[in-house]
Amino acid sequence: MLIADSDGVIDYVERYINVHQQKQKTIVRTIVGSSFSGDLRSENTYAEDYNYRVLMDIILYAETNITLIMRQMGHLYDNLYDLFNQNFAISARKKYCRIALGALYHPRCLAHDDFYCVVVVGGTSGYHTLGSAQNRILGQKRGGGYP
Repeated sequence: MLIADSDGVIDYVERYINVHQQKQKTIVRTIVGSSFSGDLRSENTYAEDYNYRVLMDIILYAETNITLIMRQMGHLYDNLYDLFNQNFAISARKKYCRIALGALYHPRCLAHDDFYCVVVVGGTSGYHTLGSAQNRILGQKRGGGYP
C-alpha cells in the first residue's frame, strides 16, 4: 500500500514501478475507480454490476504474472480481504484465495506466484476512506500528518 499526500508522488512511484517492471519484462496494469454517473448510485456508492466487472478483471489479472496498481478503488478493498492478507489455500502447488463477488458468492480464485498488487491511496482523506480495510492491508506511510 502506498499512501501519499500528493498525486505527484503517486505518479512518480507509479512511473518508477512501470520502468522497473519493464526491465523485468513484467506487465503493469493500473485500475482507476470510475466517476461516471452510470457507475455511481450515490456519491460514495457504486452500482453492483460495476463492482462485479472490476472484481472479475482483478481475478483475471491475479491469475497472471502481472503487477496491478489500484487507484481510487476503496469501495472494493473489503472484497479483496484474502488477497491482500495473502490468505491462500494451496492445492496442487497452486495458490487460491477467496474474492467476494456480492454478498453470497465467494469463489476460490487462482493467484499466480508472481502477481503483485499495489494499492494507492492519496492524501489524508483517502486514508480515512479505507474504513475497516486499513487494518487489513499491510501499509507503509510516506509523508506526515497521518493518524
